[in-house]
Amino acid sequence: MSDTNTLLTIAQLAVGLIGVSAIVSVFLSRGDLHRYDRWRFAMIVLIGMLVVFLAFLPIWVGYFLGESDWTWRTASMVGIVVSLLFGVPSIRYARREGFEALGSEDGTRRTHLSALPALAAIAFVLSIANSLGWPLPPNQFFYEAGLFTSLVQVAIYFVDLTVFRPPEGT
Repeated sequence: MSDTNTLLTIAQLAVGLIGVSAIVSVFLSRGDLHRYDRWRFAMIVLIGMLVVFLAFLPIWVGYFLGESDWTWRTASMVGIVVSLLFGVPSIRYARREGFEALGSEDGTRRTHLSALPALAAIAFVLSIANSLGWPLPPNQFFYEAGLFTSLVQVAIYFVDLTVFRPPEGT
């Protein structure tokens, strides 16, 4: 592969967010991590590691298929499966936390959590478009855009973990 810098940068950012969120979780927990924080941290690790895996996938596939459209097509097909794996939990979490548990007084948190399902859908659509070769032939740009939307999901969970605290008594 000729240009792996962007893929490796996305992987490094994901690993950095995972590491910082682990440190934040330790300091937030003071011995006992709240169940909401456990879920947020688990989603950061899950989606972050999937981003890292998907960032390295075209490099590995490229060794076998060479630098061709099939490298991006194959990696995007795997990305579809991965989008389904983390998209469904993101939608469930955003619905539970953003729309059912929050009152109308917390519009900021509701707004940023409502972006989670939208980002999962964007990553899914980009993977489908790239695997089908429509509207453009399979390429690195669509693949990286899908990875970036997943990375933004990790960042949203990180903000949710660090800024918004669970209600007392829950």
